[in-house]
Amino acid sequence: MTIMSTREITRDRSREDNSSSREKESISFVSLPYDIVVHILTCLNIQDLIAVSWVCHSWRTLVFECHEAFSITTLFQGGTEEDKRELRQLLSRPSVRGSMQELYLRMMYTQLDQSLLQFTSSFRFPRLRKLHIKEYAFANDDALIPALKNVSDTLSDLLISTSRRRVIPFKTIFSICSNLQFFTYDHKAYQQSDILPSSDLSMPPTGLTQLNLKFRFRHAVRDLIKDTLRCCPHLVKLTLDDCGDNILEAIYQHCKRLETLHVRNRLRYSGNRSTQEGILELDTLAVHSCQKSITMVAPYLRQSSQTLRSLHVGLHPTIMRHWDELLTITFPCLISLGISSEDLSDNMFPALLIAHLPGLKHLHFSQCTSVPSVVFDEVAGLNHLESLTMSRASFLDKGAVSNMLRSFANKKCLKSVSIHNCNFSQFDGFLNLLVEVNSLEEISIQLCTFANNSLVGRFCEKLRYHPSIRTITFRCLPEVTDSTLHQLSALETLRRLALIHMDHVTEQAISDFINYRPKVALKVSRRL
Repeated sequence: MTIMSTREITRDRSREDNSSSREKESISFVSLPYDIVVHILTCLNIQDLIAVSWVCHSWRTLVFECHEAFSITTLFQGGTEEDKRELRQLLSRPSVRGSMQELYLRMMYTQLDQSLLQFTSSFRFPRLRKLHIKEYAFANDDALIPALKNVSDTLSDLLISTSRRRVIPFKTIFSICSNLQFFTYDHKAYQQSDILPSSDLSMPPTGLTQLNLKFRFRHAVRDLIKDTLRCCPHLVKLTLDDCGDNILEAIYQHCKRLETLHVRNRLRYSGNRSTQEGILELDTLAVHSCQKSITMVAPYLRQSSQTLRSLHVGLHPTIMRHWDELLTITFPCLISLGISSEDLSDNMFPALLIAHLPGLKHLHFSQCTSVPSVVFDEVAGLNHLESLTMSRASFLDKGAVSNMLRSFANKKCLKSVSIHNCNFSQFDGFLNLLVEVNSLEEISIQLCTFANNSLVGRFCEKLRYHPSIRTITFRCLPEVTDSTLHQLSALETLRRLALIHMDHVTEQAISDFINYRPKVALKVSRRL
């Protein structure tokens, strides 16, 4: 019998461990489970996939046979001639093209060759349903039209953004892509657009339900948009730039099935049509300063009394009298209200509206330079308010605001306060009252003016002992310095801190904060 020493046994075990570790290290990429390989390859863009295929023959075979990696593909303009040859070879494989379902082409303004589109126009993509072409700047459509024809049978989502002067004719697009459901056209030309005669427009696909049109020169394409809407009776979702009141009339006249509408700076709403009668029941509604907008949505208000949850009203003097009907309708589900007006000093309607909506949870005053005391008195009476936002407020009644904050300090329902671009130079006690609201979890103070720099410092000193603050955002406040950051590091409940455009906070203070509070998500940015 051979007796081994302890040292020999240990040496043999170490050899076994080393051999097993070498076996583990020798596991190659191609020997990984297929699900893991698919997960890795689907995280790579097309250029990275080509680079992986150059490693060796086995990796190349694996990349080309992993069809899932090409289901969503992004192609960038440019690259070397070798890259282009490799890309053409990749696209020439029917298995790769057959797996592509979403294709994103991103052009470059400085490279006007059409090689990228020619790649796609040379092949058919039997399963492609989404095609997005960005920065399309070519003078003609010689490459675009063949590319669309090769995917027309399955294409349902098309986006084209272009900076060239001439508008791509919708007639051409609609005649080729007969199965389109979503169409986005973003025209970003810096010169006056060249528009084809509206008589050249053909009937869009009957399945087209979502349309998004953006033009830098909006008034020049007004007739084109109106004729497009006239031919789109099946639209469910529509997004447009502000092109005047005539566009709203065209929408109201031709688009009878809309459920979501966004006309920038004028009107925005979304809802659902009832299955029985087809009545549009709104969920959100925002009307700015346009009488046509109110006239358009007035029939929907009463039939949406049980579904409307978010409302924004623009109180321009010319449309004030049209909002009186709101006070005659009960909205039991309405929890979010936004009010915008340049001057509310002599306006009683906001106070009446707030009193009419006792279940409000979110309230936003936008561009209200002057808010009367009676409005804050009604806000103080809200027992369920969770968030309050004020922007561009300059003239506030000190007594009314103070009573409102004291009221919420007792109710313990207010969780979030956001103050943007407000002037508190004549209201020294605002921050002191705000910190006494113990239910607050989020505070945002951006671009505000205070009487002196010490107010913000004292405010942060008191925040150290606040029981529930979790998120703080400061933006463009010169009062925030290293000492402020040091004070906030003692706030035990803090989970997220954002200091935006803060030039008075040093790198050393930031490093000290991170070391002391590593679990707090800290974001610091400076002016460029």
